[in-house]
Amino acid sequence: NPDWVAEQLLGPDEVAILGNNNVALSVPKDYRVAMQDAETKARVLMVNIRTRYIDQKMLDAIKAGATQVVILGAGFDSRAYRFRQQLANVKLFEVDFGPTQEYKKRRAQAVLGPSPANLKYVPIDFTKQTASAALAKAGYRPNQKTFFIWEGVSMYLTEQQVRDFLHDIATHATPGSQITFDHFNPFFDP
Repeated sequence: NPDWVAEQLLGPDEVAILGNNNVALSVPKDYRVAMQDAETKARVLMVNIRTRYIDQKMLDAIKAGATQVVILGAGFDSRAYRFRQQLANVKLFEVDFGPTQEYKKRRAQAVLGPSPANLKYVPIDFTKQTASAALAKAGYRPNQKTFFIWEGVSMYLTEQQVRDFLHDIATHATPGSQITFDHFNPFFDP
């Protein structure tokens, strides 16, 4: 797994939140044993591929001049820790629901120590605010090249919500900014 920090963030309380499904039940198992379950194997492979792809796109964007990284619906995203050195000169914004962020901050502090100095948590209620409005309050600079990550979120929204969200980001980002996100059909079918 390219996300070597995830295991540290995933303690007994977090595993309990995952519920009583094959994937949650596989967490404490030896990797070779867990991967014998077809559902677990499929999810692990999908997440690993997605993580590697997004990580590489982010690093490429930084090499191409992005000075900001915005992680939308950040949850327990660990890039601020995993890429601390590569992101040292980049402003990093994690946008998510306030209570989720507070939980993550407590857990990350307990197992990883202080947050990186360039990390800014941006609380948002996606039902009442736009991402651009929340980011503006947090010091996001729309005139700077930005790399946006929207991972594991769009599949929980309606097509119109996805379109509105992408429009909001597109109208508040400088040319040359990029976004990477995952989605499931039927969105974006021709």
